[in-house]
Amino acid sequence: MNTKHKSILVLAFNENSVVAAQASLGYGCYEVKRTATFSMDETTSWDDPAGFGHRVRQFLRKEHLSARATLVGVPARWVVAKSVQIPPTRPENVASLLQIQTEQAFSMSHQDLAFDYSAQISDASPNQVLLAAMKRLRLDQIKILAKAAGLQLVSVTPSVAAMGSLSDGLTRTCGIYAQNEHCEMVMSSGGVIHQIKHMPTPLNNKDPQVMAQDIQRLLLLSGSQIRELVVWSDGSSHPDAMTQLRQTLDSKIDIQEGRDALTRSGRLRVGDTSTEYDGAMSLLLAHTQAEMPLIDFLNSHLVVKESRQKPRAILWGAVAALVAVVLMGGMLFGWYQDAQDIKASQQTLEEKARLYEAASAIRLNLSNTSPWYTKRPQLLDCLNELVTAFPEAGDIWVSSLRLTDNGEGLITGEAVNRLAVIKVLDQLNQSGRISDATAPGSTGGTYGSGEAKYSIRFDFKSE
Repeated sequence: MNTKHKSILVLAFNENSVVAAQASLGYGCYEVKRTATFSMDETTSWDDPAGFGHRVRQFLRKEHLSARATLVGVPARWVVAKSVQIPPTRPENVASLLQIQTEQAFSMSHQDLAFDYSAQISDASPNQVLLAAMKRLRLDQIKILAKAAGLQLVSVTPSVAAMGSLSDGLTRTCGIYAQNEHCEMVMSSGGVIHQIKHMPTPLNNKDPQVMAQDIQRLLLLSGSQIRELVVWSDGSSHPDAMTQLRQTLDSKIDIQEGRDALTRSGRLRVGDTSTEYDGAMSLLLAHTQAEMPLIDFLNSHLVVKESRQKPRAILWGAVAALVAVVLMGGMLFGWYQDAQDIKASQQTLEEKARLYEAASAIRLNLSNTSPWYTKRPQLLDCLNELVTAFPEAGDIWVSSLRLTDNGEGLITGEAVNRLAVIKVLDQLNQSGRISDATAPGSTGGTYGSGEAKYSIRFDFKSE
């Protein structure tokens, strides 16, 4: 557990507000002492980060938030994340490999972005790495704001990534951070972040049933076998949303509230604090757990740290040089300098050889995987046809889809009634690439009874 700071402040930035929470260390865990929300107005702007920082400083004094060590959380909207693959390697080589990837993965200039990554690195198999980036200008503005507010900046992390890092074991987990104007999604397992996504559609202000259907669609589109869903709230979620989720989603998915993820470790006491502050508190808990390295744009793991010679080594070097001058004179001193030059040249050559080996491995990997991208997957074309055939109205649902290599497809699910199934059959048979759509296993039913089940078989024609 990271207990370097006895008292720590968390500032979770949103588009129009800053959520603050202060916690103190005691009895082996942190306890949330104070919380407050700073609402932005026309006098606060990122164009003037110093002025923004002075306003935050006044706010902190007013709310008696006195801790200086500060964790900053940023919204997913400020972050761009892409999944890349690197060859088997050791953790100390990852930074060099990913420096090449960062120049190719993003459209913006490499100098205009700040980077970090999340991955479980293996030297026995290829590694899937989530490469995350945010504008360096915004990171610099946060630094100026923190200085003006009198704060000691500790980390800058996507808030939703901190939520995802709290996942246990190897269970594939999806986290949904539902807010008033939008929502954010994170995919993770064992504390490793696999996906971060900002979704402009708000979920909290919808009917709970529509919200549950939207989340079900997100899970299906993710293509991952999700076994745990954690729903985080900004304090304004529907009271019966969790009940509707449990009725709508696959029974194999364990559905939890974000507050449960905060308290199950026993490392953070939140008391009766509103769920509005759960996002900020997840940053604190993720920082103190430190099971896996967090995405941190302030202390990026992509920065190759130069080794620093210890003071004692410098002292012995000076003594040795002095003895050499006294005993051997100028000639021995010249040999010493030559040896140092040779050593530096050897280190430079070894570094270039290592980078060349890494680049060759990436080139070979790209060459081996190129057939995967040159051929369009048949399943994508099939999904495109099916999306056109199924109505947007929520009167028919898909539970599973199977498509064989020879084009034989099977869809199973539930519908409000038999008529909804027949309409979909008509749409499928009118498709230019789907034929012989039949529903031999369909049974009638009424909305809400759970008995209106169907299975549709069809043939899909590849181009």
